[in-house]
Amino acid sequence: MITIDPNLRGCGVAVWSGNALQLAAYVKNPSTGRGYAAFVSMAVAVGEYLMDRVLYEDRAPVIVEHPRVYPGMPKTDLNDLLDVTGVGAAVSHRLKGFGITGSGYVLVQTVFPSEWKGTMKKAAMLDRIREKLTDTERAVVQKTNKSDTEDILDAVGIGLWKLGRLSTKVYPGAVP
Repeated sequence: MITIDPNLRGCGVAVWSGNALQLAAYVKNPSTGRGYAAFVSMAVAVGEYLMDRVLYEDRAPVIVEHPRVYPGMPKTDLNDLLDVTGVGAAVSHRLKGFGITGSGYVLVQTVFPSEWKGTMKKAAMLDRIREKLTDTERAVVQKTNKSDTEDILDAVGIGLWKLGRLSTKVYPGAVP
């Protein structure tokens, strides 16, 4: 399984074998612009990164986070969310032909942030993701700056959630 947290400047990418994390990294976008060319550039970079690191027979399924606007969301530039959506769509399209199944395409799924992390604050969820990793898995997570690390850990969190290893329950009295 491959799990991806898309972003315009780079994507968090996690590769799983069975129930175990094999690698987690940040793939930078070689493009500095916005719009379709930047989306495609990011998708190509993710595809090339994975092509060099993932065995052909292990290239399925792919889960890509899909952003969403929620009621009461802090004021944010919706153009940024549109960029993330464009990157997610381009990456999903690029990776559909990444592996081999009966149809020649891998299964690409999307997940909303609230589906895999509930209503937890970002810092609390990142701590929970780190806690769920084994020592061996922690060793394969790329070390980088704070912002890129958050994208990497979100990609890891999606995989942990899909595998049933991450609880998104918010406990009574906890601040969401």
